[in-house]
Amino acid sequence: MNKEKRHQTIVEMISIEGKVNIIDLSSKLNVSEDTVRRDLVELENQKMLKRIRSGAVRIGPAVTSFEYRCSVNTHVKRLISKKILPYISQHKTILIDGSTSNLELVKLLPPNFNATFVTNCPPIATELAKLESSEIIVVGGKLYKKPMINVGASTFEIIRNMNFDIFINGIYHVDSTLGTSVPTFEEANIKRLMMERSESIFSIVTSDKFETISNFIIDSDIRNLNIFTHDLSKEIFQKYKSKGINIYQ
Repeated sequence: MNKEKRHQTIVEMISIEGKVNIIDLSSKLNVSEDTVRRDLVELENQKMLKRIRSGAVRIGPAVTSFEYRCSVNTHVKRLISKKILPYISQHKTILIDGSTSNLELVKLLPPNFNATFVTNCPPIATELAKLESSEIIVVGGKLYKKPMINVGASTFEIIRNMNFDIFINGIYHVDSTLGTSVPTFEEANIKRLMMERSESIFSIVTSDKFETISNFIIDSDIRNLNIFTHDLSKEIFQKYKSKGINIYQ
């Protein structure tokens, strides 16, 4: 099989399965593992995939401004949000971190919804303020402008001293083996703490974020998450289900 055909096959496999393994590729393509590694390097240079130790994964969506992401996949985010809505009970303490998907969920809450909300995301706090019967606690700190979240020592200290019934957890990247990850160390630390302090965790995840990784791992064991998605390939969906991960679409 020539190089062009090999590259096409690798890209197609990544598109369907989300991840490829060097040993499996070597057998399928009938070439050496060194040849596969060179192919993966070339495809990574073309921004077609991201290499990992055992092979490669899909490239997730780029980290762009919050304002821009508000206009991307809005219909899908709202559709997934409607699936989570029945699990969001009143008279609870609910933590919501920064995510445009989470913002769409907040927009669906009725004006008389009664709960205590905690968030480190100013745009979400602004939307929550429309809920007349709810108490809103905004956690301060250093503002990361692209994701529009507050992080840092003061944010960490406030979250560390609270307990939450429900955590609506925004996800950048999720991999069935490596778990959830984010671009920065501070984000990973605060999100890890948020998960530790929460009784139930729900996540809205669009299909382009599956089988992708970023720089800093939050938690490799994601069986404590309830992941809601839409239009995910059967292969990737079954991969998560087979590992005991709570995933719904």
